[in-house]
Parts: sequence; structure tokens; C-alpha cells
Amino acid sequence: MGISYMDSSATQRNRNYLARRGETNLGDFLADSLRYGTSADVAFCMASACATDFSAGDITAYNLLTLFPYDNSLCVVEVQGKAILDALEWGASSLPDDSPVLIQVSGMSYEIDLSVPSGVVKDENGDFVRYEGEHRVKNVYIGGIPLELDSYYKVAGSDFVLRYLGNGFTMFRNANVVASEYSTECLLFKNYIRSFPDSTIGDEYSNPHGQGRIIVR
Repeated sequence: MGISYMDSSATQRNRNYLARRGETNLGDFLADSLRYGTSADVAFCMASACATDFSAGDITAYNLLTLFPYDNSLCVVEVQGKAILDALEWGASSLPDDSPVLIQVSGMSYEIDLSVPSGVVKDENGDFVRYEGEHRVKNVYIGGIPLELDSYYKVAGSDFVLRYLGNGFTMFRNANVVASEYSTECLLFKNYIRSFPDSTIGDEYSNPHGQGRIIVR
């Protein structure tokens, strides 16, 4: 495809799993590609989608297949801020251990305070039920404005998570589906790349640890 890209981590060792512990540039890019061309306020991308990486250079069809082995369709749902906070808490509940459901984000930022034990309550299937106690996810901002739990926001992401509640994301059960006619993740990724001059990804994605959207402390 003749597209310049970037490593998804600073070192070869364990770089495939950095997105399960915090923000990465690949996570930023994938989340941005899911929000591109939609009406969504934010986009969610699971860390498990960043389980592979590739070095700077041209992106190939094989690279895309390793990034999107299931190539789910994108949808946009409207939910209250509380559901967003619950989703972030669910994604961060396993930290500091690896969390394949840690949420890489676009259009927002948040912090995770590891000194606070996770208050996630699960059901017998291991799915999210509710959150109790002090939140370890703090300082959530959407478009630079603090998250309001009672306000409604449009969230873009995989239909596997947002519509079919995959990976235990049951907090989206009552989400209002705004749009579900979008292309697959792979096609959206290609379209986002083509939006750059000469289909070359810019320096804004050069930092292996991302743009400061997720702070883990």
C-alpha cells in the first residue's frame, strides 16, 4: 500500500503487550481510525486489537490481517456517561496485570489510579455486573470537557463489543444504536490512512507511548 508507519512500542521485548498495560501509538491510531468519518464523540478500541505490531515502512495486506483477524463491523451507539465510566473501569480492572480489554481511546482521555483496588463485580460468567466503591478511573475528559455521568455521548467501536456485549461489556446492554451501516474495521483503517497527505502517517503518532490519552499511575 506504500504507507509509512511506526513501531507500536519502544523495544522489541514485550512490545505486543504494552497496549494491555497503557496507551500506545498504535492504540491511538486504531481508535482514531474507528472514529474517523463518524458522528461519534469518542471511539473505543480494545487492547487485544493491538496484540501485533509492525515496523516503520509500508503497510501490507498481511499487516492488516494480523491487526483485524475478525474484521468486525463498526457501529455507533449513544450511551450515558456512566456506561462509559463503567467500561473504562472494566477495561482497567486487571491492571497492573495485562488487560486485553483495556480501552485505547480517541476523542477523550482518562487516568487510572493503581493505588485504588478495582471495585468491579462480575457474574458467574465473568461478565461485568456493576462497580462498587472508589473509582480507580479518574479525570475522564471528552473533547477536553469533564465526563458527565448523566449526559449522553456517541461512542464508535466494534459491534462485537457495543452491540453484542463481547468481552463482558454488559454496560452497553441498553445502548441506543445510532448507526450500524459502517464498513469493517479493516476498511476504516485503510480510509483513515488515505486521509493523510501521500498516505503517510505523521509525527503525531511517533511516540510509542502515545499522546497522553491514558495516564497510569
